[in-house]
Amino acid sequence: MVNKYLIKNAWFIAHETLGDIMCFVATPKVETSPNSLGYYLDNRFDEIFRFPGFAEFVENIIPKMDVIGNNLWQMPAYGDLIEVEFNLSDFNDQLIYQTNYGREVVFHTSKDCFE
Repeated sequence: MVNKYLIKNAWFIAHETLGDIMCFVATPKVETSPNSLGYYLDNRFDEIFRFPGFAEFVENIIPKMDVIGNNLWQMPAYGDLIEVEFNLSDFNDQLIYQTNYGREVVFHTSKDCFE
């Protein structure tokens, strides 16, 4: 199943089991009002996507984002929003409780992280 998402934030980490990965906070395109699709900029629907640190997807998206710190990026303040399509069958999914969200968040980990 292919879904559209808006990329909001990204960070690079050395994960203890997955190695060097890029994490992206993304929100799915959903019905925001009757007969209208869009994105919520709050965190109600946020999901996390994880990729190997130097995947082609990462190299294409990071230059479009604004740098906000060491290994931290956010969606551009000016310019186009970053809308992407993910084929969810390319990911392993896991629900992880996040205290900063106060709920379980879906973590989609690229199957390439396990190769």
